Amino acid sequence: MKILKPDSVANNINPEIRSYLSFAPYYKHLQKRIENPNEQFSNFYKYVILKLEENPELLEPLNNLQIIEKHEDLFQLIASTIFPFSTDNDLQYFALSTPYKFEIFFYSNSFAEYFCPDENGFITFPPERPFDQIQSEYIMMAYRLVFRKFFNFELRVPERRTNRWVDKTTGLPRYSRIHVDESFIDVKFTGDLPSFPGSLIDQNTGSIIDPVRLQKEFSLSGFSFEGFIIRRSIVDVTVEECVTQVKNALIEMQSDKPQPGYEKLRSAVETLIGLKNVEVSISPFLKLNEKFVFYNKYSGRSILLKGLTTLEEKEEAYNQLALLLSKEKKTLYISNLQNPDHDLKNFPLSPYLKNSLDYCYLVAPLFNNDELIGMMEAASPTVGVLNNETLKKLEPVYSFFEMACRYYISQFKNEVESLILEKFTALLPVVEWKFREKTWAYLRQKEKDSAGEIGMISFDQIYPLYGAIDVKDSSTTRSHCYQKDIIDHLNLVESTLHQLNVSLENPLKESLQTLLIKNNDIKQKVEQSLLSEDEVKVNEFLQNEVIPFFNQLSLIKRTDLSPLTHYFESVDSGSGHLNKNRHDFDESIGKINSTISQYLEFEQEKIQQYYPHYFEKFRTDGVEYNIYMGESFTPHKTFDFLILKRIQLWQLLVMAEITRLTNKLEKSIPIPLRTTQLVLVYNKPICISFRADERRFDVEGQESVRFEILKKRIDKVRVKHTGERLTKPGTIAIVYSQSREIVDYDEYFQTLKNNQILSGDKEMLELEDVQSISGLKAIRVKVNL
Repeated sequence: MKILKPDSVANNINPEIRSYLSFAPYYKHLQKRIENPNEQFSNFYKYVILKLEENPELLEPLNNLQIIEKHEDLFQLIASTIFPFSTDNDLQYFALSTPYKFEIFFYSNSFAEYFCPDENGFITFPPERPFDQIQSEYIMMAYRLVFRKFFNFELRVPERRTNRWVDKTTGLPRYSRIHVDESFIDVKFTGDLPSFPGSLIDQNTGSIIDPVRLQKEFSLSGFSFEGFIIRRSIVDVTVEECVTQVKNALIEMQSDKPQPGYEKLRSAVETLIGLKNVEVSISPFLKLNEKFVFYNKYSGRSILLKGLTTLEEKEEAYNQLALLLSKEKKTLYISNLQNPDHDLKNFPLSPYLKNSLDYCYLVAPLFNNDELIGMMEAASPTVGVLNNETLKKLEPVYSFFEMACRYYISQFKNEVESLILEKFTALLPVVEWKFREKTWAYLRQKEKDSAGEIGMISFDQIYPLYGAIDVKDSSTTRSHCYQKDIIDHLNLVESTLHQLNVSLENPLKESLQTLLIKNNDIKQKVEQSLLSEDEVKVNEFLQNEVIPFFNQLSLIKRTDLSPLTHYFESVDSGSGHLNKNRHDFDESIGKINSTISQYLEFEQEKIQQYYPHYFEKFRTDGVEYNIYMGESFTPHKTFDFLILKRIQLWQLLVMAEITRLTNKLEKSIPIPLRTTQLVLVYNKPICISFRADERRFDVEGQESVRFEILKKRIDKVRVKHTGERLTKPGTIAIVYSQSREIVDYDEYFQTLKNNQILSGDKEMLELEDVQSISGLKAIRVKVNL
């Protein structure tokens, strides 16, 4: 038996390790064993001791390799005391070597096969176990022994504990757990022992902080190691190692470069099931709007589908496979695809495997909470090798297959949702399904033509409802608040100038008088009326004349500055204006709008449960909203006029409640504002489409455009021959064009009166013509406040 060792020319061997083969530690160990009167193998151990005593050179540090090679029989005897008997030849992987050096003097055939020694005993290190890695591990182990013996401190040292070899029968790799035994090593030191390198060791965890510095500052050259080290396989861990490889392969498959991951998955599965040349595929079952959809990006590697040529064939097969696995909920396999008289007729997937060159095929469904989420396929060129026994061997990695499918499904959903947000906008569920379908069609087209367009999304035969809650005279009230703030500000300027005039000395009094006169002129003009240009003039006067003058006065020490202090404390620090009235107005409008919006959102979410619809609202000085409904939104849910009647009644009820809410609010807001309520009845279906440039829905077609024009023109419409505004606080105005549109509204009014929501008689009104619209009529009903 040749001694195995690295080629010193090809490998950089660390000269610091002074290590010698010796059987003295092992000899001492056997002597202690035979001292025990209960030792069962005492006679055998005495025989081994006798043999060692007959060869005393083995009890001294050995350097002569010829002495080692001539004692092979004795080494076999020693090995029999160390290595247990195993029925698995591959687990007879063992080696005895010089301490912390790769000098192997006794070893198993499987060990030699792994390192492939040449005729001189120089070994070849495989890529996964380079010499530098092994030597680094040995150095750290040497440090651990030194610290354990001389400092009573246990270092934490990372070690490779798994061995890989090739099974001679299958030609596939297998793995075993490696045990490294340092029981038969003595370490000695001559001279003064170095101090404990505390700064290089984490004493809480036992880890080495900086291995490179440790080797420089705490050299091993002063220590010598005598004895031998044992490496041996103790248990087969092929399944455990393959599970880790499958997990890592699936992660790599989810990267931008998935091909290496697929190869690693195939290799790991082959080892796990013990079969070579087995093709493996993991495919998710993707759903869009509760329908299975084939997406080449995620399922294009399917074994069954890749043999089909057209997209239509793949989609059909994909759906058939999904429905079949959902129903059967079990593994399907065929043992011989090339034998037409075998079980092809009874195998439901055989038409899709007609082009396969494999002989054996298996597909197993993958589930998540009883929902089909994917499949695992396997194919082999060998007849009959894939069956239920194969699946049993794959059980340890099934959860990772399912995890991968869940990931692919999540990625697909994210891809669709991201594209919807990019191309469209955040959507209500009632229309989101159609955006998904359009997005999915775009993704499919994109695989063929990268320049494809996503196209227009539209909904036909949609019935609209429109409502508007407006703050009465909001523009006039806002203008009045702005006017009052400006007058208050000019009064403050006047008061400040009069106070400063008392203590001010010439020559600044003349400038002050000029400002007073100009201030008074502007105030008189503003008190009569406030135009847009007046606001500009006031701002210019304050910024360009008043403030510079006040800043100039603040530099005069003898002047009483208290009027200036009062002025600057009174105006807003940011804008430099008095804003109390406009602030009160904004607060009042904001409170009204938020109250209306919250109530509308709450109520429409409830009516969504009755019948799904598209709802949108807009905030101005008040709130406008649109409701669209029809079977185009809900193709799996029937729409009829009974539903429309229910929603129309709900709309009147909501408008009445909003009238009550804003009426109560009038007493608690700074400026007592009131609201008016308007409803447009339009019983003709319209078409709406999504405008990608504006990210919103808009109407399409002549009838639809007429509805939009009506909405815009009726907000300030007046009653014919009276000049009175249609909308009034405390009422709901219902605008319509033709009498047949409101035939059901008498029933709604009576229902609401019976419930004390409406009061009094309805008013039937004709309306003045508005631009391009004539013949409008209205009903006005009073809300019981």
